Amino acid sequence: MIDAPTDGLMPFHAMEILKRAKAIEASGRTVCHLEVGEPGGRRRPR
Repeated sequence: MIDAPTDGLMPFHAMEILKRAKAIEASGRTVCHLEVGEPGGRRRPR
């Protein structure tokens, strides 16, 4: 599953979850994606 951290870096769990979701999807099951990544657009002023 998740490899041990290398050189003191913590694993990025979101990418592991995305990898699993793609494997499930490839097997023919439907996956609801709540995609990972940086948010787009500007933030609302406060």
